[in-house]
Amino acid sequence: IRDFKGKKTGELIAKKLNPSNNYIAYSSDGGLIAFAGIKGIEIRRLTGNLLKAIDFNPHSLAISHDEKMVAAVNKEEARIYSLAGTLLHRTTPPNAKDPHGSTASIAFSRDDREIAFASSESLCIWNTSKGELKQFLGHEGWITDCAYSPDGTMIASASYDSTLRLWTSGGDPLKTLVGH
Repeated sequence: IRDFKGKKTGELIAKKLNPSNNYIAYSSDGGLIAFAGIKGIEIRRLTGNLLKAIDFNPHSLAISHDEKMVAAVNKEEARIYSLAGTLLHRTTPPNAKDPHGSTASIAFSRDDREIAFASSESLCIWNTSKGELKQFLGHEGWITDCAYSPDGTMIASASYDSTLRLWTSGGDPLKTLVGH
């Protein structure tokens, strides 16, 4: 990993990383980075210093806006860890028992109270403080990505069905864009 800071050549900040890392998440200020792959999660400062290695194999991960938590999801579980590696919350995606199911993409809400993640054809919103998991249905293909709007009032989900759906944060459908 190189830190370019507006230069043509970057300072090497992390050289020896796990070669199986397939997923990356940055903190909002760019000071932390998390890598994930078949050998687990590595949370690092951009100086390269390893903060924590976590034994969990996710399909996607995200760092909270307050930079105190890392969320990760795979087919069997969605989990939230502290930066020290303590498991704070866990839930089971709706498709966990489906042998053909999949999970993808995970995102924190702006206030870090909810997490959105894709579970096959469902968009899931997990309120960790209440322990509630809501499913938003409407896609006809696997969801590949999801994101909160900057103000936290909407969630977007993209799918293999060539649609992008916009939802209220409460789960009401707002708009479907076709052909994407």
